[in-house]
Amino acid sequence: MTLPSTSCLALLLCLWTSTAAHAQPSLPATAGAQGLSTAQRADLVGEHNRWRTRVGVPPLRWSETLAASAQRWATRLATQGCQLQHSHGAEGENIYWGGPLTWSDGRVELQPVTGAAVASAWGGESADYRPATNDCAPGRVCGHYTQMVWADSQELGCGRQVCADQAQIWVCQYLPAGNIVGRRPY
Repeated sequence: MTLPSTSCLALLLCLWTSTAAHAQPSLPATAGAQGLSTAQRADLVGEHNRWRTRVGVPPLRWSETLAASAQRWATRLATQGCQLQHSHGAEGENIYWGGPLTWSDGRVELQPVTGAAVASAWGGESADYRPATNDCAPGRVCGHYTQMVWADSQELGCGRQVCADQAQIWVCQYLPAGNIVGRRPY
């Protein structure tokens, strides 16, 4: 039996504005190299809303329009070498990168990642958010978490794409966007 030698993930959050238009989606019912299954969507919404419930903000609802936009961006990132880069849209956006499983015999496989695990990784940043000062602990990241629990955000849509090296990119977009400088998330 061989064991994975490496497994990596990176998290990014950025908020940008533009006037990007969104087309209606056509996402697959089951997950493959791209897109999200119905179960993955439910996992993402459920985990986001568990974190939101903890701070007393209303639940997010799934947006097919945002999902289509997030999927387009995830697909574009995968075709450009799987680089982590934000779309600079009007939406709030969280990006998750999951590295492939690399076995000691040289095999490379897709790492099993659930929507709940993606959202939990972002939510875990809550430990580094300091509500009293509305910032992150020194040297820590908490912007993914604050976007997840941004009280004014009402909609969520996400996409996923597998890259050529079996890494994967997950993109979630939010409207209205959060992480507005000078404002508290809740």
